[in-house]
Amino acid sequence: KDGFKKTLLMPQRSTRYSKRRSKRPPKRHSKRRRSPSRLYRGEVSGVQINNTSEAIKQKLNITCASGSTVIIHGIDTCNSGLEIFVASGCKLEMGPGQMFNGHTRIYLHEPSNVTIGSKCLWAGNLIMTSDVHKIFSTLDGTRINPADDIVIGDRVWLGDGSCVMKGLLEQELRRGTSFYCTG
Repeated sequence: KDGFKKTLLMPQRSTRYSKRRSKRPPKRHSKRRRSPSRLYRGEVSGVQINNTSEAIKQKLNITCASGSTVIIHGIDTCNSGLEIFVASGCKLEMGPGQMFNGHTRIYLHEPSNVTIGSKCLWAGNLIMTSDVHKIFSTLDGTRINPADDIVIGDRVWLGDGSCVMKGLLEQELRRGTSFYCTG
């Protein structure tokens, strides 16, 4: 009886890793290790990043087509990452003192420009200069929704889930969660 009670009360040791002393499963090295340098795809010569630490540069994911330009004058904080896609004929310019607290995506799919002022605070936003899909008029065949530039002034704060679609934001604007803006 005594031996039977002990086996019920004491936790059984897993036999799967019993040959190893550690309780952890063996490490798998099949995952690709991320390069210690920042991730750029495409035309690297069109990318300029100034006044930004190497730790923050590692969190950037920039895809830049030939004939496009990305100029970043300074990122102070980047907690979750910044994803930038710039198509041919586009220009993105950010002022100094940017702070990214959520994963922010900036997409320039068609020829257009995005200008962002200084000391802006981002919390997981989406910025797009076009609707990605083209809509044409049935009357004369002209495009109804062309891409347009975005100008964001100084000291702009956008809350989590906010979308900025082709338009203008004035300086010192503060918008909360899930804000949608178009010009």
